[in-house]
Amino acid sequence: PEFLLTHPLNESRISDSTNRARQYPRQVYTNSADFQLMKARVELHFADNLEGHLKQLRSREHLRRDADRYATVLTLAKLNRWPEAQQGLKPLLASEPHRIAYVVLAAEIEAGMGEHKAAIARLRENLAIAPRNYPLTMALADVLHQVGRAADAEAVLSTLVHERPNDPYLWYQLAEIRGLAGDILGVHRARAEYFILNGLLDSADRQLQYAFPLASGQRIEQRRIKERARDVQRLRAKLKQF
Repeated sequence: PEFLLTHPLNESRISDSTNRARQYPRQVYTNSADFQLMKARVELHFADNLEGHLKQLRSREHLRRDADRYATVLTLAKLNRWPEAQQGLKPLLASEPHRIAYVVLAAEIEAGMGEHKAAIARLRENLAIAPRNYPLTMALADVLHQVGRAADAEAVLSTLVHERPNDPYLWYQLAEIRGLAGDILGVHRARAEYFILNGLLDSADRQLQYAFPLASGQRIEQRRIKERARDVQRLRAKLKQF
């Protein structure tokens, strides 16, 4: 088909894509509070001028939308204006003390102010309510990392990775934390998974080769490494078929 040619005409490609899109059923997405809060984080991420972004947000404060208040607090935190951020977050936390977006931001602010114990306690308290929650767990690992508790952060991420084995970002973070914790074997194992998920099979194979001698005396671990290396070979063979 023309669509599979190396260089199909743009008009044909666009027309074919449009026709295919029309065949999908229409989806209705609700404009939820969580969507608005995450939208605020994305807008901040791409803001070129933080002070200008803050000014624009404050011009909308008369609307009294929680998402705008949250965005304002986020920006204050990004500017390291911690006391202002903490004060601004108080009414939001008071209204919904266990909303995950607010809890994570509160912990970020506490960590920024040097109140790491309070941040860790807050995150653990909420993880007791929502065990293995992804943003809460990642935030906890980050705070533990900040205070030099790499081994504790590694334990937190190692538990989470069993729930999300196909998350390359999680494997990347785990490799970094394991390095700080001195677990070099674990570093190579995590890097191998990261490379596999990104399709970099040669790099994954090298990491497994580095890992194997480090597992000397650990028969079960060496068997796991060998099996993962065979998985890489099988993946490479499948790719060659395309």
